[in-house]
Amino acid sequence: MKYIKINCNLCGSDTAKLYSVYNGEGNYLHKYRVKCKKCGLVYSNPQATKETLQQYYSTIYPGSVPSYTNSTKEIINNYEKYFSELNTRIKPGNFLDVGCAGGNLLSVGERLGWKTYGVEISKLFYECAKSNLKSSFIFNGELHEAKFEDNFFDYVYMSQVLEHVTDPTLLLNEINRILKTEGELFIDVPNIAEPFNYNNWVISYLKKRPLPMITGNEHTYDFSPRTLTMLLQKCRFRIRTIKINYLKGTFATDKRKLNCFGRLELSCIKNINRLFPNKCGNRIRVTATKY
Repeated sequence: MKYIKINCNLCGSDTAKLYSVYNGEGNYLHKYRVKCKKCGLVYSNPQATKETLQQYYSTIYPGSVPSYTNSTKEIINNYEKYFSELNTRIKPGNFLDVGCAGGNLLSVGERLGWKTYGVEISKLFYECAKSNLKSSFIFNGELHEAKFEDNFFDYVYMSQVLEHVTDPTLLLNEINRILKTEGELFIDVPNIAEPFNYNNWVISYLKKRPLPMITGNEHTYDFSPRTLTMLLQKCRFRIRTIKINYLKGTFATDKRKLNCFGRLELSCIKNINRLFPNKCGNRIRVTATKY
């Protein structure tokens, strides 16, 4: 695996402080995360090169390929609800899934009237998507390499992808280019500013040790609502909606079920979601249009 030292992707600064360290066992991709002293963006540094990431996502990471390709009834129902709501706002047209994995979302989009396209960096996921989809266009590589036409897409979907790429600015600028003026972008990423992360910060401070990573060690970037908003504005996007909450079944909430303290936290999570809807949580979901 090859790594390089990088500057902040948001503001370009080369000054950052240690933020968290991976303390787990077994294989890992990134060991250290830093926080930019100028804008607050959290990112892995040194960071895996593009070639290393492509190899990782084509060999090690897709250990979960079956869970992406074998659609459960619940997954399909959720995707159908998603497109049903979307179709009430936007007339079906060209739909792009960046990081389409096995193509489950695109298969539902095809059936509900959209002309679907997918981009996937993993060779293994790409082959699964190609075998599962009949009429969708699937590209193996990075988005800018696909060379889509300007103002081509009515809707761009990007869930759990932006935190994995080497250059979020490049990716969002490319989406801005290929998205129609009246089109819409959807982004879903983990929230590094999750309230319960402050528990880890206090414990680490008192024990005088680095903060442990609370998101996957394969992440190249971690976003807060503030830094994600700044990045979107930098790339000429206007936010329409932003929702921050705890999503059922996510790793962070599942992990809390393992002990009494975890069950107490889950109880607190339910009350937080009820009292402060769209204000606290471990996920950020944004819809945006371009300037």
